[in-house]
Amino acid sequence: MLEPTAIVFIVNNLAMSSHFYQTLLGIEPEEPSPAFRRFQL
Repeated sequence: MLEPTAIVFIVNNLAMSSHFYQTLLGIEPEEPSPAFRRFQL
């Protein structure tokens, strides 16, 4: 059976979304770029 290895969220405001998940998860993004943020869980 296949297991997911990633979840992709498409958002309108990358900065606001990144701040939300940094606060929620208590971690910094591993791979910040102008187009996306990657959080290792």
